[in-house]
Amino acid sequence: MPADVRFRILGPLEVSLAGRSVPIRAAKHRALLASLLLRANRVVPVDALVERLWAGNPPARARGTLQTYVLRLRQTLGDPALVRTAPEGYYIEVPPGSVDLERFRELSDEGTRAGDAGDLTAAAAALDEALQLWRGAPLADVPSDSLQRNVVPQLVEQHLQVLERRIDIDLQRGRHQTLIAELQALTAKHPAREPFWGQLMLALHRSGRQADALAAYQGVAGYLADELGIDPGEPLRRLHQAMLRNDPELLAPIASDPTRLVVVPSQLPADIADFVGREELIEELVARFEAGTPDGPVTVMGPPGVGKTAFIVHLAHRLRPRFPDGQLYANLRGYALGPALSTAQVLSRFLRAMGVPPEQIPLDVDHQAAAFRSLVDGKRILIVLDNAAAADQIRPLLPPAEGCAVLVTSRNDLRSRLPDLDTSPVLLEPLTPAESRQLLSAVLGPDLKDLPESTELARLCAYLPLALRIAAANLAKSPPSGLADYVAELRNGNRLSALSIAGDEGAAVRAAFDLSYTTLQPRARELFCLLGLVPGPDFTPPAAAALLATDVEAAAELLDQLAAVHLVQQVVPGRYQFHDLIRLYAAQREHEENTRTERAIVVKRLLDHYLAGAIGAAHMAYRDLVRLVVGRQRGREFVTETDALAWLDAERLNLIAAFGYAARHHLSDHAVALADALRGYFLAHQYNVDWFATASTAVSVARRAGDRRGEAAMLFNLGTAQWNMDRQEEAVESFLAAADIFRELGADDGAAASLNNAGNSHLELGQFDEAAAYFDEALGLAKRSGLRDVEVIGQANMGFVLLELGRLGEAIEHCRRSIELCREAGLRHCEAHSVASLGAALLERGNPAEAIEQLTTALAMFRALGEVNAGLEVLHRLANAYQLTARVEPALELAREALDSARRTGNRRALAMSLCTLGLTLHMTGRFAEAMRCFDETLTMIDDIQHLRTRLWVLIGSSMAMIPVGRIDEALATGRRALELAAPLPLYRARALLLLAHLLIVRGGTQDMADAYTFAMQCREIYRDAGNPTGNAWSLHAMAKVRKFRGESEVADALNREALRVIEGNAMAWAERIRAAVSSPGVPPGASPS
Repeated sequence: MPADVRFRILGPLEVSLAGRSVPIRAAKHRALLASLLLRANRVVPVDALVERLWAGNPPARARGTLQTYVLRLRQTLGDPALVRTAPEGYYIEVPPGSVDLERFRELSDEGTRAGDAGDLTAAAAALDEALQLWRGAPLADVPSDSLQRNVVPQLVEQHLQVLERRIDIDLQRGRHQTLIAELQALTAKHPAREPFWGQLMLALHRSGRQADALAAYQGVAGYLADELGIDPGEPLRRLHQAMLRNDPELLAPIASDPTRLVVVPSQLPADIADFVGREELIEELVARFEAGTPDGPVTVMGPPGVGKTAFIVHLAHRLRPRFPDGQLYANLRGYALGPALSTAQVLSRFLRAMGVPPEQIPLDVDHQAAAFRSLVDGKRILIVLDNAAAADQIRPLLPPAEGCAVLVTSRNDLRSRLPDLDTSPVLLEPLTPAESRQLLSAVLGPDLKDLPESTELARLCAYLPLALRIAAANLAKSPPSGLADYVAELRNGNRLSALSIAGDEGAAVRAAFDLSYTTLQPRARELFCLLGLVPGPDFTPPAAAALLATDVEAAAELLDQLAAVHLVQQVVPGRYQFHDLIRLYAAQREHEENTRTERAIVVKRLLDHYLAGAIGAAHMAYRDLVRLVVGRQRGREFVTETDALAWLDAERLNLIAAFGYAARHHLSDHAVALADALRGYFLAHQYNVDWFATASTAVSVARRAGDRRGEAAMLFNLGTAQWNMDRQEEAVESFLAAADIFRELGADDGAAASLNNAGNSHLELGQFDEAAAYFDEALGLAKRSGLRDVEVIGQANMGFVLLELGRLGEAIEHCRRSIELCREAGLRHCEAHSVASLGAALLERGNPAEAIEQLTTALAMFRALGEVNAGLEVLHRLANAYQLTARVEPALELAREALDSARRTGNRRALAMSLCTLGLTLHMTGRFAEAMRCFDETLTMIDDIQHLRTRLWVLIGSSMAMIPVGRIDEALATGRRALELAAPLPLYRARALLLLAHLLIVRGGTQDMADAYTFAMQCREIYRDAGNPTGNAWSLHAMAKVRKFRGESEVADALNREALRVIEGNAMAWAERIRAAVSSPGVPPGASPS
């Protein structure tokens, strides 16, 4: 028996022996072989075979005819030992795994076992591999009524059940978004199969498309009623009801990623160096954790100023070794004057801190919470939630019970709001008298510790750490005799009206604040009050200068005065913040001392400060982005791009808070301008949650204000955010709505930019003709209106589209022109992209040396601009160029560099492309097993990637890599899948055609060779029209191989010589292979073979 024998019945019947295709041409022989293979290694009775072959209408000598068929089948197979005779019938003896149906069932069982064991990655891999064995309808070319009626439906049902199981596994893995298109196709093909509808509804619901999920239910319910007169089954009805009530059980975890680097977050604030007191309570809590992690949150409660934050941070540092998987911290700002930190903001920051790529962070808060829970499940992470005002701030942030711990601070007792949780309350009392004196001594020195006035001072400060530290700060520069005077003043009650805090503690804190405030110089007092208007978490001397309408140096000096008496804290050099209680005091002081008109003037100055910084930083760092609101405003001047980015990083939360303040207070001009200025920063740094929230709110703000241009600009902003998050259909809708308003206003700049971006979304959807139409319309509008920047960007986009459509000559012309225009306009990002597109077009055109020059230039530009993902794509192209010139070492070096960088970014599209590039390079060097490992990894990711070109690279490269490792049939199936996807992209279609031609030539059957020749001719036509000499030459070489197989050596040689002529002078690495295939000088180089 041959060692390498393969039988395939999950599609047309196919047989291969030792890698050679064995056609079974007779219909009855195919029916006989299929019947034996369905029960491989088991006897099939003669009567059963007769029924399979003649379906109740056998010939007179059916047994004798059957014996003849068996004899001829043995002859066709070339090995009489394969089909054996038994007393009651026949059986085919095959080695394990040689029949695809058997392998399909083994893999299905393997996937089910892995899923039951909780190994979802292994389960998905096994089920995917099982489903890949199917090449169409089973036994498609076997003419047996009995098999088609009784067996094929059973096999189809098994296939559908495994497909349902694999989709269930993918839903459990959080891959709902990538399943939608597949499930829409499946429900259209199998409209009565309710499990597919349920899976589609769930995938839509988890993708934030609740309306579409409910519409899907109405669709299947209508179909079942109209066609079958029945209602949906109980599982589907239960799912529908769960969606109507937004059942949290429907939420899914974030997509797993075995390649993501493990990140251990460490977000705790610095410990208090001179932490005083509470030793017994700290030790008690540490001991409680050593005995076992509490099941519920540990909630530290107490009045303002009692030291809750310092206490919990100190405790967290003590507990840190018990939580090796990380520590997360968030100040929820529950008692701040402005809005508290939203749950979505906290969760998105936690997810980023844990290494989740920004593009994978959901926008919906329930989905974020589910993702967070899945990430922390099974880990030991300490979560600190500071300043929680309500239970609903805490609940979505709680991890699963096992392993993790949560510490919470609050002024309120949250137990009644969390009755279902095993909350551990800790009431933080004021310091003891001895601890209070110890704190004073730590600040003022040991000489004052035992003075009676120190004891009295502690009492007057209600033993609250905040009041004590402020009092100590006031006394720090006074002689010891000053203590008595200070205590006397405090005792006399030199106070303003009490804060809205119950009890004597509030009065004590207010008294300490009052004394510090009254000692300030008038200008410092004025600044202190105005700082209460700052909406963000911190402030700088420039922000303070804007409030006071003074210079930065004067503001910095005043901030230092405030810090010296502990009314503000300097958290890092040049950046200050309030204790929330002091912020409240400052705001109340400001309200008492200023009128509404004065307040509006000050707030406008502050918002102008933030807006000027945002505009200036955007102008410096994101020069290429079209500004539809701020226009040509330059804003604040930054010396370098690095300075601009550093300012944006430091001020991000303040800018978002400033936007929120402007939106809430109907300051639409500031809100819309801030949102417009921040677009480039949000895009570059992938702050998708903040971006989407800002853009959506800004649309509403502009509409409410009747600002039509602002509304259009914010629709454009929202569309860009949707484009970045791969919500392309929604993005197109936003861009076209923006374009309509801009046209209505006669604003050609906005209309052209919106149409251009609509084209970008169609590019991502693989709709290249639609993209080209929008780009062309935008380019024409920009030219007619003299919109230079928009015209230049449109020119660059058209160059890229022409490249993808295979119109290489036009692409090169557009790219060269675009580079000139970009340089004239100073659009560096656009120039870098145009240089990269030119390099890619030159590579396709058969000029690898010039392509290397351009791509090297583009790589240097992207690195200087900090564009990591764009630089990665250039690395891939550059490695391919070196492959074509047989320079293996630089190709390998570039491919490995790209892979390392892609793993660091967490961008799955970049990772897949980098693995493809490395795999192709290894394949070229003959390291086939290593190459296949690269492609096997990419195949596990392909369902997560929507980008068409990347999917095609994965499929075509994987198929190529499968050839030398003996996976020919899998390679053919993968290649056919690539050919179907490549319809809109001529060059990729040509690659798939050439690949399939090569695969069929390897398989070597007569029909295979005929099909290969057809594919190669189609491929050559595309490459010849595109002006791609490499593809043209390889197409000719494939045609030559077929002609040689047929014994037409002279024609084959002529085809090979034509291939060599096509690539002459282009230093192609493959030329020697083609030259070696020429066997005779019979046809001159310029001849045209038939």
